[in-house]
Amino acid sequence: MNKKNCGALAGAVAVLLMPLALVLTAETVARLSLADALRWVALPESANTLRFTFLWFLFAWLFVFAAINRLRGAAVLLLAAVLAVATLHAGKLILLQQPLVPGDITLLGSTTGIWSAAYFPFTWPQVAGFLALLAGWILFCRRGLPRWRLDGRRRLLLLAASGAALFAFTRYAALLAAREVPPERKLTTVWRPESNTSGRLRTLPGIQNPDFSAAFNYTSFGLVAGFLHNLNRPRAVDRAGLPDDPRAVARAWTNLAAGTEAAPAQAATGGPPHVVIVLSESFWDPTALEGLAIDPDPLPEFRRLATGPNGCAVDTVSPIFGGYTCNAEFEVLTGIAMAALPARIVPHRHGFKGWVPALPSVFKEQGYATIAVHPFLPDFWNRNLVYPRIGFDRFIHIGNLRHQEVKGKFISDSAAADEVIALLDEATAPTFLLLITMQNHSPYGDRRYGEVETRSVTITSPTLHADSVRDYVHGLRDADAMLGKLTNHLVGMDRRVLLLFLGDHQPNLIPPGSTPGAFTQRLRETAGRLPVPSVTGKHQGVALLWSSRGPAPEPPPGPVSLAALPARLLREAGLALPPFFRISEQVFHAYPVLNRNWGVSEAGALRAFGYPLPEGLLRDYQVICQDILLGRNHSRAHLRETNSTHAAVAQAAAPAANP
Repeated sequence: MNKKNCGALAGAVAVLLMPLALVLTAETVARLSLADALRWVALPESANTLRFTFLWFLFAWLFVFAAINRLRGAAVLLLAAVLAVATLHAGKLILLQQPLVPGDITLLGSTTGIWSAAYFPFTWPQVAGFLALLAGWILFCRRGLPRWRLDGRRRLLLLAASGAALFAFTRYAALLAAREVPPERKLTTVWRPESNTSGRLRTLPGIQNPDFSAAFNYTSFGLVAGFLHNLNRPRAVDRAGLPDDPRAVARAWTNLAAGTEAAPAQAATGGPPHVVIVLSESFWDPTALEGLAIDPDPLPEFRRLATGPNGCAVDTVSPIFGGYTCNAEFEVLTGIAMAALPARIVPHRHGFKGWVPALPSVFKEQGYATIAVHPFLPDFWNRNLVYPRIGFDRFIHIGNLRHQEVKGKFISDSAAADEVIALLDEATAPTFLLLITMQNHSPYGDRRYGEVETRSVTITSPTLHADSVRDYVHGLRDADAMLGKLTNHLVGMDRRVLLLFLGDHQPNLIPPGSTPGAFTQRLRETAGRLPVPSVTGKHQGVALLWSSRGPAPEPPPGPVSLAALPARLLREAGLALPPFFRISEQVFHAYPVLNRNWGVSEAGALRAFGYPLPEGLLRDYQVICQDILLGRNHSRAHLRETNSTHAAVAQAAAPAANP
């Protein structure tokens, strides 16, 4: 074989190796570990996914090559795109414990802003590794790949053929990249592999994605197939066959309105109170965890106030676990359960139009000042766009925050409390204030506070990450101290203050590198008041409903969804309920808990749901919620109705407001 033929053969081999090298590069960066990438490649069930990813990269490379007629240039461009996507994915996993999804492309500015303003997710050795990888690739492309060129006809044929193949592989990724996994290793959303041994699930290829971790598909299927799997899901605004015409929406309103009464508001003692909601990052009672002991108690202030004469504890159920605070915030502000919306909806991103019923607009109509405080970037989860639409007059964020003490990586809870206290002290009218804290935000386990909680925390379970637990508990103590600091000031104010203090979701304390789908953050058998802890445990939360004076608020009889709280808060504040919140109150009286795929009835029984929700009360509620948030708002005539007459009567009956 002559030198020319050897060169051609070496070039062809390099071309075939290029897509495989891209696969390893993408997985190494996405997992931040070459060893983890190689382990994934070596798994028997990864074979088909590996073939799929190899061919997808090959077709993508050929398509770019045909477009620019530069084989080496096409390789460099594709590598740059792979590194960018993999780096963003790894960074989001570190910061939010969630993978990169197609919708994140609209939030790239926020992502880079978060990295620069709060926390750069990578170490300098990792950055050096990325740069070295890029340099090595460029060198390989220049030295190892042939200088192929195509004439116009061949370029056109290659462009059409590779484009068609790339489209097919992208469009049908879920089918072409399916993994064959034994039934005993498949996981369902209820965490019982044995449930796959009979029925339809046994015949399905691959592993069903557990709902606790959106990162599961990426870990199992790889970066490319995982990303494409999300890309090919139905559009987030797909109403999944629910009626979208005025008559169907009107029927739903008629059906639900028949069971509600526009009850007059109760006169507020001493005039309209200030109303404060504190959505405390990952606030929860970790003593409920199996294999964990904490001494002293991390929540002394919470327990003191919950058992005192002016407060009560509320067992809550969050729609989320470990992240996506905005969805918990959405339920607390609107009374719309995430369970009523299509899967993968993030209202702060997909909806939240100006007509969506929300507490800020309700309080604003009654003469309240409305303020939101979030000691972080204003465009995080589009809050700078959402808040004005739903009735907030002011938005205090990290750019205009007066108290900016940092503890760990974020603005401290103590500083956030100082900001709230200052705003209420300056208030000349009744004020509705929402605070979303940041100090105890994930990621945990990086020893942001140094060596803490080494004596107070005892971990007997290997399924909990020790450093993560210690970081979290230390931040939790600060959140509890902030609650005490805030309430100690509020009791001395002239105007009564009604406070709802709650956590958005449980923290994710599962060890990094755990087996995909191995949900190990389990509750003790005696913890919680919800049935079937294996299903409901990771959604359980805690809240405090407290008044600075007067009788304690009345607690609900059992656990409630976050979406059940707005109507209760309005009644505690002495305001009549607008139409949608009357409907919400009726629905959550019948089903105090509504979560994705399941709910808890008034009798305390767990009930599994499909999608759409069952006919009757729940389906009517779902039709209205989706019409308001995602549809054409045929509900507008019903939403225009206010209870201003009832509110006026209540305000007239109340004593004059304190200054």
